[in-house]
Amino acid sequence: MRALSKVCDAADWFVPELRAVIDADLRELARFHRKQWEFAMILLALRRRGALRPDAVGLSMGAGKERLLYAVAHNVRRVVATDLYETGTEWDTARTDDPDRYIKEDKPFPVDDAKLEGRRMDMRSLDFEGATFDFCYSSCAIEHIGGREDFLKHLSEAHRVLKPGGVYALTTEL
Repeated sequence: MRALSKVCDAADWFVPELRAVIDADLRELARFHRKQWEFAMILLALRRRGALRPDAVGLSMGAGKERLLYAVAHNVRRVVATDLYETGTEWDTARTDDPDRYIKEDKPFPVDDAKLEGRRMDMRSLDFEGATFDFCYSSCAIEHIGGREDFLKHLSEAHRVLKPGGVYALTTEL
Protein backbone atom coordinates (compact mmCIF):
# COMPACT_ATOMS: atom_id res chain seq x y z
CA MET A 1 0.00 0.00 0.00
CA ARG A 2 1.22 3.45 -0.87
CA ALA A 3 1.87 5.87 1.99
CA LEU A 4 0.50 9.37 1.71
CA SER A 5 2.12 12.37 3.33
CA LYS A 6 1.42 16.07 3.25
CA VAL A 7 2.70 19.12 5.06
CA CYS A 8 0.10 21.50 6.45
CA ASP A 9 -0.46 24.54 4.24
CA ALA A 10 -2.89 27.42 4.80
CA ALA A 11 -4.15 26.87 1.25
CA ASP A 12 -5.58 23.51 2.39
CA TRP A 13 -8.43 25.31 4.18
CA PHE A 14 -9.67 26.44 0.76
CA VAL A 15 -9.89 22.88 -0.64
CA PRO A 16 -13.62 22.03 -0.78
CA GLU A 17 -13.12 18.41 0.34
CA LEU A 18 -11.24 19.47 3.48
CA ARG A 19 -13.75 22.22 4.25
CA ALA A 20 -16.60 19.70 3.91
CA VAL A 21 -14.94 17.43 6.49
CA ILE A 22 -14.46 20.36 8.88
CA ASP A 23 -18.10 21.43 8.49
CA ALA A 24 -19.86 18.05 8.36
CA ASP A 25 -17.64 15.68 10.36
CA LEU A 26 -15.81 17.88 12.84
CA ARG A 27 -18.84 20.17 13.10
CA GLU A 28 -16.89 23.34 13.65
CA LEU A 29 -16.04 26.55 11.87
CA ALA A 30 -12.90 26.45 9.76
CA ARG A 31 -9.94 28.19 11.39
CA PHE A 32 -6.22 28.12 10.74
CA HIS A 33 -5.20 25.67 13.46
CA ARG A 34 -2.87 22.71 13.05
CA LYS A 35 -5.06 20.34 15.09
CA GLN A 36 -8.09 21.09 12.94
CA TRP A 37 -5.98 20.36 9.86
CA GLU A 38 -4.64 17.13 11.39
CA PHE A 39 -8.10 15.92 12.36
CA ALA A 40 -9.52 16.70 8.92
CA MET A 41 -6.60 15.01 7.15
CA ILE A 42 -6.99 11.84 9.22
CA LEU A 43 -10.70 11.73 8.42
CA LEU A 44 -9.97 12.27 4.72
CA ALA A 45 -7.30 9.55 4.70
CA LEU A 46 -9.58 7.04 6.44
CA ARG A 47 -12.47 7.90 4.15
CA ARG A 48 -10.35 7.64 0.98
CA ARG A 49 -9.12 4.21 2.09
CA GLY A 50 -12.67 2.99 2.76
CA ALA A 51 -12.13 2.64 6.52
CA LEU A 52 -15.09 4.81 7.59
CA ARG A 53 -18.02 2.47 7.13
CA PRO A 54 -20.85 1.26 9.37
CA ASP A 55 -19.29 -2.15 10.11
CA ALA A 56 -15.75 -0.89 10.84
CA VAL A 57 -14.01 -1.07 14.20
CA GLY A 58 -11.17 1.36 14.84
CA LEU A 59 -8.46 2.12 17.36
CA SER A 60 -7.50 5.64 18.37
CA MET A 61 -4.07 5.80 20.02
CA GLY A 62 -3.24 8.83 22.14
CA ALA A 63 -6.92 9.72 21.81
CA GLY A 64 -7.44 11.88 24.84
CA LYS A 65 -10.87 13.41 24.50
CA GLU A 66 -10.36 15.20 21.23
CA ARG A 67 -13.06 16.07 18.72
CA LEU A 68 -11.66 13.64 16.14
CA LEU A 69 -12.67 10.67 18.30
CA TYR A 70 -16.34 11.63 18.08
CA ALA A 71 -16.21 12.46 14.37
CA VAL A 72 -14.73 9.04 13.65
CA ALA A 73 -17.16 7.23 15.97
CA HIS A 74 -20.10 8.83 14.20
CA ASN A 75 -19.04 7.05 10.98
CA VAL A 76 -18.24 3.51 12.21
CA ARG A 77 -19.56 0.68 14.39
CA ARG A 78 -17.09 1.27 17.24
CA VAL A 79 -13.88 3.09 18.19
CA VAL A 80 -11.64 2.13 21.09
CA ALA A 81 -9.87 5.19 22.49
CA THR A 82 -6.56 4.54 24.20
CA ASP A 83 -4.24 6.90 26.00
CA LEU A 84 -2.18 7.09 29.17
CA TYR A 85 -5.27 8.27 31.01
CA GLU A 86 -4.56 9.10 34.65
CA THR A 87 -5.54 11.77 37.14
CA GLY A 88 -2.01 13.19 37.46
CA THR A 89 -1.17 13.59 33.78
CA GLU A 90 -0.11 16.97 32.43
CA TRP A 91 -2.43 16.42 29.42
CA ASP A 92 -5.81 17.91 30.27
CA THR A 93 -7.53 15.80 27.59
CA ALA A 94 -6.41 12.58 29.32
CA ARG A 95 -6.81 13.53 33.00
CA THR A 96 -9.07 10.84 34.46
CA ASP A 97 -9.12 7.61 36.43
CA ASP A 98 -12.07 6.26 34.37
CA PRO A 99 -11.32 6.61 30.63
CA ASP A 100 -14.53 4.97 29.46
CA ARG A 101 -16.77 7.28 31.47
CA TYR A 102 -14.59 10.28 30.64
CA ILE A 103 -14.87 10.00 26.86
CA LYS A 104 -18.63 9.44 27.06
CA GLU A 105 -19.44 12.57 29.07
CA ASP A 106 -19.49 16.13 27.74
CA LYS A 107 -19.11 15.09 24.10
CA PRO A 108 -18.76 17.96 21.59
CA PHE A 109 -21.77 16.58 19.67
CA PRO A 110 -24.08 13.57 20.06
CA VAL A 111 -22.55 10.14 19.44
CA ASP A 112 -24.02 6.85 20.63
CA ASP A 113 -22.07 5.69 23.72
CA ALA A 114 -22.15 2.13 22.35
CA LYS A 115 -19.76 3.30 19.62
CA LEU A 116 -17.13 4.42 22.16
CA GLU A 117 -14.85 2.55 24.51
CA GLY A 118 -12.08 4.19 26.54
CA ARG A 119 -9.08 2.28 27.89
CA ARG A 120 -5.79 3.23 29.56
CA MET A 121 -3.07 1.82 27.34
CA ASP A 122 0.41 2.57 26.03
CA MET A 123 0.56 2.63 22.23
CA ARG A 124 3.81 0.64 22.38
CA SER A 125 2.06 -2.30 24.05
CA LEU A 126 -1.49 -2.80 22.80
CA ASP A 127 -3.58 -5.22 24.83
CA PHE A 128 -5.62 -6.59 21.92
CA GLU A 129 -5.61 -9.77 19.88
CA GLY A 130 -3.94 -9.58 16.49
CA ALA A 131 -6.05 -8.53 13.49
CA THR A 132 -8.70 -6.84 15.67
CA PHE A 133 -9.12 -3.47 13.95
CA ASP A 134 -10.06 -2.28 10.48
CA PHE A 135 -8.12 0.94 11.06
CA CYS A 136 -5.97 2.77 13.58
CA TYR A 137 -5.14 6.43 13.88
CA SER A 138 -3.16 8.80 16.04
CA SER A 139 -2.97 12.57 15.99
CA CYS A 140 0.05 14.28 17.48
CA ALA A 141 0.88 11.33 19.72
CA ILE A 142 3.84 9.47 18.26
CA GLU A 143 6.30 12.23 19.10
CA HIS A 144 5.57 11.61 22.80
CA ILE A 145 6.41 7.91 22.96
CA GLY A 146 10.21 8.05 23.14
CA GLY A 147 13.03 7.29 20.74
CA ARG A 148 13.54 5.17 17.66
CA GLU A 149 13.07 1.80 19.40
CA ASP A 150 9.82 3.01 20.99
CA PHE A 151 8.57 4.21 17.61
CA LEU A 152 9.43 0.89 15.96
CA LYS A 153 7.71 -1.02 18.76
CA HIS A 154 4.63 1.14 18.30
CA LEU A 155 4.55 0.57 14.54
CA SER A 156 4.92 -3.17 15.09
CA GLU A 157 2.02 -3.16 17.55
CA ALA A 158 -0.20 -1.11 15.21
CA HIS A 159 0.57 -3.53 12.39
CA ARG A 160 -0.17 -6.53 14.62
CA VAL A 161 -3.63 -5.34 15.68
CA LEU A 162 -4.71 -4.28 12.18
CA LYS A 163 -6.65 -6.71 10.05
CA PRO A 164 -5.07 -7.57 6.68
CA GLY A 165 -5.54 -4.55 4.45
CA GLY A 166 -6.14 -2.32 7.48
CA VAL A 167 -5.25 1.36 7.48
CA TYR A 168 -3.13 3.40 9.88
CA ALA A 169 -3.45 7.19 9.58
CA LEU A 170 -1.24 9.41 11.71
CA THR A 171 -0.20 13.00 12.00
CA THR A 172 2.57 14.69 13.91
CA GLU A 173 3.56 18.27 14.47
CA LEU A 174 7.23 17.40 13.97
